[in-house]
Amino acid sequence: MVVIESYDDGPTTEEPDRPKRWLIPEKYGLPSTSGLRATIPADTRGTLELNFTLTD
Repeated sequence: MVVIESYDDGPTTEEPDRPKRWLIPEKYGLPSTSGLRATIPADTRGTLELNFTLTD
Protein backbone atom coordinates (compact mmCIF):
# COMPACT_ATOMS: atom_id res chain seq x y z
CA MET A 1 0.00 0.00 0.00
CA VAL A 2 1.09 3.54 -0.69
CA VAL A 3 0.49 6.65 1.38
CA ILE A 4 1.28 10.19 0.34
CA GLU A 5 1.64 13.11 2.71
CA SER A 6 1.62 16.64 1.42
CA TYR A 7 0.73 19.34 3.90
CA ASP A 8 1.64 22.80 5.05
CA ASP A 9 1.91 23.93 8.66
CA GLY A 10 1.18 21.33 11.31
CA PRO A 11 2.46 20.71 14.82
CA THR A 12 5.53 22.54 16.07
CA THR A 13 7.43 22.53 19.33
CA GLU A 14 5.65 25.73 20.32
CA GLU A 15 2.22 24.57 19.06
CA PRO A 16 2.06 20.76 19.32
CA ASP A 17 -1.73 20.70 18.76
CA ARG A 18 -1.68 22.80 15.59
CA PRO A 19 -3.45 20.83 12.82
CA LYS A 20 -1.92 19.97 9.46
CA ARG A 21 -3.29 21.82 6.42
CA TRP A 22 -3.43 19.15 3.75
CA LEU A 23 -2.45 20.17 0.19
CA ILE A 24 -3.99 16.99 -1.26
CA PRO A 25 -7.05 15.02 -0.14
CA GLU A 26 -6.26 13.70 3.34
CA LYS A 27 -7.47 10.19 2.43
CA TYR A 28 -4.14 9.56 0.67
CA GLY A 29 -2.31 9.89 3.99
CA LEU A 30 -3.77 6.69 5.47
CA PRO A 31 -3.14 3.12 4.25
CA SER A 32 -6.75 2.19 4.99
CA THR A 33 -8.19 4.92 2.73
CA SER A 34 -5.56 5.75 0.10
CA GLY A 35 -6.52 2.99 -2.33
CA LEU A 36 -3.05 3.31 -3.85
CA ARG A 37 -0.79 0.33 -4.52
CA ALA A 38 2.61 -0.10 -6.10
CA THR A 39 4.89 -3.02 -6.81
CA ILE A 40 8.61 -2.32 -6.52
CA PRO A 41 10.73 -4.75 -8.53
CA ALA A 42 13.28 -6.59 -6.38
CA ASP A 43 16.15 -5.55 -8.68
CA THR A 44 15.39 -1.81 -8.38
CA ARG A 45 18.46 0.32 -7.71
CA GLY A 46 18.66 4.06 -7.20
CA THR A 47 15.73 6.40 -7.68
CA LEU A 48 12.35 5.03 -8.66
CA GLU A 49 9.69 7.50 -9.75
CA LEU A 50 6.06 6.51 -9.35
CA ASN A 51 3.22 8.69 -10.61
CA PHE A 52 -0.28 8.58 -9.16
CA THR A 53 -3.43 10.39 -10.18
CA LEU A 54 -5.03 11.84 -7.07
CA THR A 55 -8.74 12.66 -7.06
CA ASP A 56 -11.12 14.02 -4.43
